[in-house]
Amino acid sequence: VLHIMHLLTLSGEIVHYAKDGNVPVVLGLHDYWHLCHRINLLKPDLSLCSGPDGGAKCRHCGDPKYEKFPLNLTMPIMARAFAKRTRYLKRVLNSVDIVHSPSQATKNIYVGNGVPENKIKLLPYGYMQFDCPQKKKIPGYIRLGFVGTISPHRGLHFLLDALWGVDPARFELAVYGSAPDQRYYESLRKKAEGLNVKFMGTFKRNELVKIFQSIDILVFPTLWPEPY
Repeated sequence: VLHIMHLLTLSGEIVHYAKDGNVPVVLGLHDYWHLCHRINLLKPDLSLCSGPDGGAKCRHCGDPKYEKFPLNLTMPIMARAFAKRTRYLKRVLNSVDIVHSPSQATKNIYVGNGVPENKIKLLPYGYMQFDCPQKKKIPGYIRLGFVGTISPHRGLHFLLDALWGVDPARFELAVYGSAPDQRYYESLRKKAEGLNVKFMGTFKRNELVKIFQSIDILVFPTLWPEPY
């Protein structure tokens, strides 16, 4: 059995080669790459997209370097390219023996975009359990925590905007995680000036319990339809 965790940076031809050799194929849906080349079903302005519509909706989401060309020249080319991508990856998914999804919500999105419902099986991910005794709360004061990759689709800028309406003497926000987009990261630091926000950087796995213990509320302001 060939179990494919993700086809990103590989090729859908892997599935076809396996099927030619009579090898059963299992494929996991960990995001929306099979529908959206941006992976997260978000448009460039971070608004939600319902799906490719045969690739027609994708022509506005191409590589930014093509924006210097007149739209009347690039749009037909982009439309054809994304239509081809959509058809190809749909054939790949339909060739797989079992597609497993971590949640009903993710399954619904793929089914709504043409993948047969009986093709997708629910397979929720496991998780670690650990004792995390909470520290004593401070009356009238809330310790917030953000833990995750610091990228636009995670919505941390949305959270900072909301916190500007809260008395800074009543809360603190600790931000943990890596920042692959440095321009976005610097914009967050600038937006957080004047707020009680601490950017803590990355952490080791064995420090996670200590981090969770130090906060009252874990905030998850994500903008994309989280697969899990």
